[in-house]
Amino acid sequence: MKEEFETYGLSHTIMYIIGFIKVALAVLLIASLWIKDLSTPVAGAMGIFMLGAIAMHFKANDPNIKSFPALTLFLLSVGIVTAEVVLAGL
Repeated sequence: MKEEFETYGLSHTIMYIIGFIKVALAVLLIASLWIKDLSTPVAGAMGIFMLGAIAMHFKANDPNIKSFPALTLFLLSVGIVTAEVVLAGL
């Protein structure tokens, strides 16, 4: 990750902050299995976060395969938010 963040022109401090946020969002997504009110905002935050990751991969002219994990998590986050909105309407 250090090399990636250097390529993006970001400091090590930012790398640790982003790493912490990613882990915190992942833990909160797991917690949302028991605390239902967490799922929509946390999945939305994860989706926005992954859009940022995809944008950074494109900015760095990375091969598309490098942005695939972020794209997958973005799509899953959109799916969670969409499912929650649809189920709330029922």
